[in-house]
Amino acid sequence: MKPEKLIMGWRRRVPVEVLRNQLIAVLEKYFPGQYTWRGGSHIVVQDDNLKGLEDYGSEGDFSIPVKSGKKVKRYYIKRLVKTIDLLEQMGVMRNEKRP
Repeated sequence: MKPEKLIMGWRRRVPVEVLRNQLIAVLEKYFPGQYTWRGGSHIVVQDDNLKGLEDYGSEGDFSIPVKSGKKVKRYYIKRLVKTIDLLEQMGVMRNEKRP
């Protein structure tokens, strides 16, 4: 499924858990080159536009735990959607890959 359709679906109703490969597809679309995952239990997303904002780290980062390396819980998907929406409202998120 395309990342745009995943996000649209998640805005309506987030499932209890989301597969890691769906999350990665969305991150590749909206945060290309701005996340790290080395096969461990967390994916860290970083965006300079989030620096100094409440709920984000000092480097504009946030972490998404991956349960058993395969699934992501609803709470973290909701947070990701909220972040994408926030960046779109700020005018810095486009619905295309960013350099």
